[in-house]
Order: sequence, then structure tokens, then C-alpha cells
Amino acid sequence: MQEEKRCTTSVTFSEPETEIEAERYKQAQAEVRAALEKLLEAATDAGWGSQEIVVAIVEGGTFLKQAHIAAPTGEAL
Repeated sequence: MQEEKRCTTSVTFSEPETEIEAERYKQAQAEVRAALEKLLEAATDAGWGSQEIVVAIVEGGTFLKQAHIAAPTGEAL
């Protein structure tokens, strides 16, 4: 039996640097991009193909977007 390989990553986010919506959006994009790069690296280290993980991330993002639109702000998904 093959030993299960697990790779982990830790993700942290900085506090917003401004209250200006456009700047917060840019900062949020940079934070999420960095987190996704760590996620992709951990997944490929564990043996997943980068293409299949990218597709899964995109589909997960679509799910979150749809769930957020459907649920009032502040409710759990």
C-alpha cells in the first residue's frame, strides 16, 4: 500500500490598508492571488496536476460567487 502524501500550506491575510473601495479591491486581489499561488504549490507538491487544480479553484470560486449572491451578507455559505 502506497503511503499517502500530504502537503500543507498556511495562508494569512493583511488587514485592509485603506477604506477606499477601489484600493481595497486591488489589495484583496493581490492577497487572494498570493494565497492561490501557495495553494497551487502545495497541491502540485502533493502530486496533483496544476491544470486540474486550477480548474478546481475556478469552479470553487464560481461556487463561492453564486453562494454569496444567493445568501444575504454575513450568513454562512
